[in-house]
Amino acid sequence: LRDIPDSIIRLGRLLGTTGDAEKEAAALGEKIDALAFKYQKRPRVRVFYQVWSRPLYTLNGSQIVSDAINVCGGENIFAHLSVTAPVVNIEAVLVENPEVLISGQRKDDESDLDYWRSYSGLLAVHRNNLFGIDADLMNRAGPRLIDGTVVLCEKLALARSRRGQP
Repeated sequence: LRDIPDSIIRLGRLLGTTGDAEKEAAALGEKIDALAFKYQKRPRVRVFYQVWSRPLYTLNGSQIVSDAINVCGGENIFAHLSVTAPVVNIEAVLVENPEVLISGQRKDDESDLDYWRSYSGLLAVHRNNLFGIDADLMNRAGPRLIDGTVVLCEKLALARSRRGQP
């Protein structure tokens, strides 16, 4: 995530717009720093990030979305897997019992998370922490991912508030 501002600077040099690129990169870096400062010391939130529902795809810890989850004080429940975009099954998610389920599948749409609602024993379902985030903000490793991280942090803060913590 912190490499995005550096990429902006490199691109600016190539395009002859170094000054503008440096300003934009600085602003993006400050936004990431502010998010990390605000959320890093808060209680961790265990997150399942659903890329796709059929088959059920997620991401491991080496993927940039996991970096965004970490900046927000979250923990990707499948960070330990060796495959970057593994297929998992419902049982694996149930065993991990995440506090939050995030879908990056569609634009601000939670309908692809509806089938999870039948698993009332799942902590995320019990606390109503099923959230959709615009895939265009989360699934592309560019500047808008930082805006997506802002939304993600807000969702994790909401999940914390539902357990009675800031």
